[in-house]
Amino acid sequence: MTQLGTTYQRIRGKYYTLTYAATIDIDFALSLNFQVTLEGNPVLTFSNLGVANGKIYCVRFIQDATGGRVPTYPATFKPPGDIDPTLSSAANKIDLLTLRGDGTNMEQFGFAQTVGG
Repeated sequence: MTQLGTTYQRIRGKYYTLTYAATIDIDFALSLNFQVTLEGNPVLTFSNLGVANGKIYCVRFIQDATGGRVPTYPATFKPPGDIDPTLSSAANKIDLLTLRGDGTNMEQFGFAQTVGG
């Protein structure tokens, strides 16, 4: 994708779809909005945190037809009170996590459980 195309995607707010794997990297240089269908219990990693400084990001977690999937967050994820958000466990439910970057870590800015599905 060209630089112009990447900029357009970020401004428009389209979700960048992450492919499910045992380890899922969320590269903050790619988009402001991400989505992934959880087909297991992945380990999340964050990359390009430097570009995230001062920006707000959204991650949509979609449970698969089985449900009950729980990601493991990286050490650079900073939720309030160091308590990870609890995703919906029912099949096909959607949860939305918002993050704010400080250049080194991603702070949980908000969390909405069962916003769809």
